[in-house]
Amino acid sequence: MQLPEVISRTVGESMGDTARLWIRPTQAQDVDVVLPQLAERALAEIDRFLRDDPPEARLAIIRDHVLASIEAGRADTFLLGDAPVGIITHTPERDYHYTTALPMERYFERDFLRISRSYGQDLARRLGTGLRAYSRSEHARVGTWFSLMGFRFAGWDGDARVFVFDPGRFAHAGR
Repeated sequence: MQLPEVISRTVGESMGDTARLWIRPTQAQDVDVVLPQLAERALAEIDRFLRDDPPEARLAIIRDHVLASIEAGRADTFLLGDAPVGIITHTPERDYHYTTALPMERYFERDFLRISRSYGQDLARRLGTGLRAYSRSEHARVGTWFSLMGFRFAGWDGDARVFVFDPGRFAHAGR
């Protein structure tokens, strides 16, 4: 599935420091850039999610997941200029796809969260399903971040907050 070019915008124009924010299918070298620079909050969430695995094995498990997702065509990289700032994977599960985000700190800026909404809309449309995300983050603003990305809180699954992105939720919004 090819990503449309419309998921691209220029950011920083008001400060005179412009850069293109865009999304493309993940390449193996993106993993080598993003994983060593994951945001601390992402590392903490990985530790909670993989708590039964040895700490030294956790990033290898995530790396294997991303590489398998690349092979299956289910991983996309968010870039600022030519620099990766995060990877999103999506995995089919019954009547939805669940997403996994591997963000660097820069990903949490408002522009990235907003372009994630366009990405979610397009991904849900292409897949023909809703999207689901599980968060074990204890950060106070996690609900705000998911809301900016177009997700809504749907409840709890054990110790994880579940957020859903319904394909029709933003149907009224113009492209």
